[in-house]
Amino acid sequence: MAQAPVHQQVFTLDDGDVVITFRANLSRKCVEDLKPQLDLFIDRLRWPTDAARQSYLRGLAELAASEAGS
Repeated sequence: MAQAPVHQQVFTLDDGDVVITFRANLSRKCVEDLKPQLDLFIDRLRWPTDAARQSYLRGLAELAASEAGS
């Protein structure tokens, strides 16, 4: 069986190129399904460690509690 054709998108960033490879014939529905997964992937890249993320979330919780108490 022949493989489906693929496309690549190259994003040139300060730290180097990022290459995303994807099937050439993605349906509109698959693209819509992919968007939240890519958003989550980017969110995870923003946090170097789980500890940093947990610290940020604790800070938000404390701020919310402080605002609720005032």
